[in-house]
Amino acid sequence: MELRPRPILAATALAAMLGSMSPAMAVGPFEVRADAAQSALSERYTQLWTSMTAQQRSHFSRTERQWLHVTRWEEQRRCADALASGVATTRRADFEANCLAQVTLRRLQALQPASVAVR
Repeated sequence: MELRPRPILAATALAAMLGSMSPAMAVGPFEVRADAAQSALSERYTQLWTSMTAQQRSHFSRTERQWLHVTRWEEQRRCADALASGVATTRRADFEANCLAQVTLRRLQALQPASVAVR
């Protein structure tokens, strides 16, 4: 039974929506950076997805769903906890946004370019 690509496409659409939010809606520079990172990740997902075979899409979808829904938030929490240690909690949102950008950019760098992924 072949897995349908809908879940990753839905995640991509959601990431695109989040990434395309107007910077004016963001509270500060860390949120703008996080939105830009998520937008870049969404674009990379689209590039990779369109060049993959069905089998590659199945594996990619499973891997990225795990990262998007679990791993990303665990990494962000650990990062923000480390930064917020001993600092006023009013800056927690800045730490979380900054860490989300860092985590997302690391994932983006870890993804292979579309030309390499289809080999």
